[in-house]
Amino acid sequence: MAGEGLRARIASILERAGVDACIQCGRCTATCPAALPSSLRAREVVRAVQDGDMTVVTDRDDIWHCTTCFSCQERCPKGVQVTQAILWLRGEAVALGHYPAPHTAALAEISRTGNVFPLEAEIRAVRGQLSLPLDPPDCAHDPEELAAFHRLLEVLAFEDLAPERRPYAGEDTREVTGEGSEGGEGS
Repeated sequence: MAGEGLRARIASILERAGVDACIQCGRCTATCPAALPSSLRAREVVRAVQDGDMTVVTDRDDIWHCTTCFSCQERCPKGVQVTQAILWLRGEAVALGHYPAPHTAALAEISRTGNVFPLEAEIRAVRGQLSLPLDPPDCAHDPEELAAFHRLLEVLAFEDLAPERRPYAGEDTREVTGEGSEGGEGS
């Protein structure tokens, strides 16, 4: 499944991170706060990519469990840039369109409202009781800012990351921006 281009990019990541110096001592996994509650085992990720296992990038979610606390990197006796390697591997995964469903939902919400965390109905109700605007000011409620944000997403090729979640295609967005249905879903 993984092409030679991916293998070459992974090899470059491993080289930049100094992964060949890894002695598989396990300190990275022993100090990782994500290791116990998840499937992330930094040592196993390193070994897998060293062995040419491209599923770390194409099919597995363990690299997404990393909290980027850098504990593994700080404690590595050989100076392997474990966290940086994981971040670079995530970049490859995103470029291939592989990231966990919650990330897709977060990207969709960012594209729709400019905010990763939508307000729940209960929070909006409390805001109303306090005579606050139901929605806090953000780009989703300012048509000019939302349009500028969508232009930014276009420049960043956002729709290439989540084509099923085109940022400027939702009904909510059209209501705010006044845009028509051209370029929207189903067109």
